[in-house]
Amino acid sequence: MNEPVGIPLKQNRDKSIPIIECILLSGYQEIPLRGSFDFGPINVKNSTHNEVDKVNESKCFSVMADETIDVSVSEQLTICVRYLSGTGSNIEINEDFLKFYEISSLTGKDLASSILNGLNSCGLDCDFLYSQGYDGAANMAGQFKGAQTIIRSKHPKALYVHCAAHSLNLAVSSACNMQSIRNCLGIIEKYYCFFNFPKRNNELLEVINNGDWEPKVKTLKRLCMTRWVQRYDAINDFIELFPCVTTALSNILEWNDSSSTDANMMLKAIDSEFLVSLQVIKVLFSFALPLCKQLQRNYIDLKEMVNLASTSMTVLENLRKNVQRSSGQTICHQITALVLKAITAYQFVFPSLNHSYHKLMKDSWLIKIFLKGFNVCLMTLIQKI
Repeated sequence: MNEPVGIPLKQNRDKSIPIIECILLSGYQEIPLRGSFDFGPINVKNSTHNEVDKVNESKCFSVMADETIDVSVSEQLTICVRYLSGTGSNIEINEDFLKFYEISSLTGKDLASSILNGLNSCGLDCDFLYSQGYDGAANMAGQFKGAQTIIRSKHPKALYVHCAAHSLNLAVSSACNMQSIRNCLGIIEKYYCFFNFPKRNNELLEVINNGDWEPKVKTLKRLCMTRWVQRYDAINDFIELFPCVTTALSNILEWNDSSSTDANMMLKAIDSEFLVSLQVIKVLFSFALPLCKQLQRNYIDLKEMVNLASTSMTVLENLRKNVQRSSGQTICHQITALVLKAITAYQFVFPSLNHSYHKLMKDSWLIKIFLKGFNVCLMTLIQKI
C-alpha cells in the first residue's frame, strides 16, 4: 500500500473504532443512540428547508401521497412533491420526500385535511398546487367525497392524475383474472408454500445440486401480494427451476407421510393448460415490469409516460397479430422445451400429461389456447391504461 494513501486510510479506521465500540456498548446496555430519548418524532425541518424553498420558488408543484401502516400499527401518510427547477433549457423535474404525517381516519375529508396540513406545516404555499397524484382508491380518487375532490374545491388548479404505475398494476391484475391464468398463479403460490418447509426445501436443493445443469436461483420466490408486475421474478424463477421442482416432487412421492399426498396433488395440477398459461403470464409480465420501472422514474413527464405506454401496447398488439407466425412458433417451442426438460433430462413423466403430451406438440392447439388468454390480457390493458 502506498504511504500517502495508507496513512489517511489508517487514520479513518482508527477514528471509526471508538464509534463502533460506542454503538456496541449502547446496544448491550440498551442506551439510546440519540439524546435522552430513543423515541418520538425526529425534527426534519432543517433537512427539508432547502427543498421547500425550491418548491416555492418554482411556483408550480404537484403533491403525491399514499397511506400505509408502519410496524407500530400506526397509519402513516407519506407526502412527496414534484416540481420544476432551473430556467430555459436547464429545466429539471425534481421529486422530493417531505414528511410522514400520522393519521387516525381514512375518510376522504380527513385525508384531504391531512395532506393540506402536511404541506402547510412544511411551509409550502398551496396556491402553487397544480396537480395531485394518488392511487385509485375511492377515499383518494372519489369523484364526490374523495380527497382529490375536496382539495380541488379549495385549490381548483390542482388537477388529479391517477398514478400511472398503479394504473398499470391494476391493469395487469385485471388481465390475470382469467380463470386459467388465475389458477396458474394459484398453483405457483402453492408450490412456494409446499417447498417452504425445511425438509422439502432440502430435497429441492439436493436435486438442484445433483443435477446436470446449474440454475441461477436455488429457491422459489413468493408471488408479491400487491404489486402484480413484481411477480415476474417469481414466475421466471419457477420456470427455471421447473425440472428440479418436478423431480423433487417425484422423490417426495416415496415418503411415508402427508407430504407424499400433497406432492401427488401438486403433480396432477401440472397440465397442458397450466403450461400455456405460464407462458402467457411470462410474456405479459416481461412487458409490464420494464414499463412499470420506467413509469416510476422521478424525472419522467406526462408526454414521455404516454409515449412509453403507447409503444408497449403497440408491441403487444404486433405480437398478437403475428402469434401464428414466428412468435407463435417460439412460444410453442418454449412450452414443449419446458416439458422435455423434465421428461428427458430427469427421466420423469407427468401423470397428468401422459395423454396430452402428443397434443402439446401440435402448434395449432397451443396457439388457440395462447390466443384466448392473450386476447383477454391485451383488451384489459387497452381499457385500463
